[in-house]
Order: sequence, then structure tokens, then C-alpha cells
Amino acid sequence: MLLDGGLDIAISDAAASRPELVVTKLGELGWSVYAGDTHPLASRVDPTIDDLLQHPFVAPPEHLADHWPPHLHRRIGMVCEQLHVGVQACALDGVLAVLPDVVAREYTGQGTLVRLPVEVIAPQPLYAVSRRAAAEPKRIDLVLKAIAATVEDVKRGTVRATLPPPSHGSPTIPAARPPSMAPASRATPIPAASRSTPIPAASRSSSIPAASRGTPMPPSHSTLRPQPIPEGSLAAPRTPRDLAAGDLPRDDG
Repeated sequence: MLLDGGLDIAISDAAASRPELVVTKLGELGWSVYAGDTHPLASRVDPTIDDLLQHPFVAPPEHLADHWPPHLHRRIGMVCEQLHVGVQACALDGVLAVLPDVVAREYTGQGTLVRLPVEVIAPQPLYAVSRRAAAEPKRIDLVLKAIAATVEDVKRGTVRATLPPPSHGSPTIPAARPPSMAPASRATPIPAASRSTPIPAASRSSSIPAASRGTPMPPSHSTLRPQPIPEGSLAAPRTPRDLAAGDLPRDDG
């Protein structure tokens, strides 16, 4: 697929040198023998190669390789072409497997993988293969550099991040949660503090001080004076002189 343009880059642990292809070594990855946590060898502190040969392995087909040394004859109990199927079989089905350390370390499926402390497989190179006559060689080079940097991070067990790690002693800020979107047709609830707050008892019909209850102001403090009423008007008071002029009612008896 590389030659006919179906792929731009292929990642492989085995690459053939051809004039129309460019082979770039990305680095080396470790391979080890793994077992499920319930396997008899999982609890052994110092298993040997002879111990490994007493148990069946899950292995790829003949046209694929898991880098098991060919001079060591092992017993094959299961053949899987897809790597993730072999990983799961190792974790659950009681068979040993030769796996890349990075793949086993990142396994999060059912069961648990245990690396057996037997150094029988050397680190293996990892290659990137691309077409020499690629349409965009600069973009291919950028992708190859990014893959090589990722391989180095995987070997060190680090994870590349887009943000720098927090400094020592700095407080951890929790991630902000997005606000919930309320439907536009729903009325916005009124805060409890705004819902017709009851008037305190001390403010209900507060008693008016005695000094303010209709007490007349002293004359010296009054600025209003009564207007004089013209004499002889209907509302004018009757004076003693009017009574003396014969205004008293007569007694006819």
C-alpha cells in the first residue's frame, strides 16, 4: 500500500530496504514474557527459562514475529493474528505471551498482566517506512519527528502534555465545570433573599414616642399665627358690648 499511495507512513519492527522506500529508525522497544495474575509463574520470584518452556504460549502466525528466540522450542497453545486478542488471552486464559512492554503497561482490560523476571528477549528496533516520492515530504518529516519523540517518551514512561506541570507546592485547581443551560422558556427562579422578605416584628407599627403624639408646640416655637377675624362676620365671637345693647332674649311673661 505504500508503493501505490494508499499509505504515507507504516510503522513496523521489521523493514525491507527498497530503492523507492525510506526507512527511518525510531528507536528500540523492550519485549518481555507476561502472564496473568492467576498463572502459576506469576507468584514466582526467580522463574527460569526452563520454567517458561513448561507452559503453553499464545503466539502470532508464522508470517508475524513476537521475537521469541528461535533456538528455544516452546509449546504453542493458541495462535492469534491480532495483538490485542493475544494480550487478552494472556490476561484471562492462563497462557504466556511475549509482548511489547509499552503495550502490556497500557493494558486496561479484564484481568492483570504480570511481567516475569526472565530476560530472554533483547530490545527490538522500531522503524517508520515512507515513500521516497511522497507528495508532501515536509509533512512526512514532521510526522516522523513527532513519532520518534513519542517513542522516546514511551521508553521513559512519560506522557507528553500540552500544559506544563504545576510547580511544587502550588495549589491544585479543579477543572471548571461548564454551566448548565436552562431552557429559555423556564422562568428564572427568584433568589430566596428577594421573595417578599417578612418585615421584622420590631418594624411593624412601631410605637410613636409620646413626645410626638399631638403634643402642641410651645408658642415660642410656632411659626404660624391665627389670622384676625373681621368684626361682625358670622364667625365673629359675640362681645359683651353686643349683649348690653339688648341682644339678650326677652321674657314676655
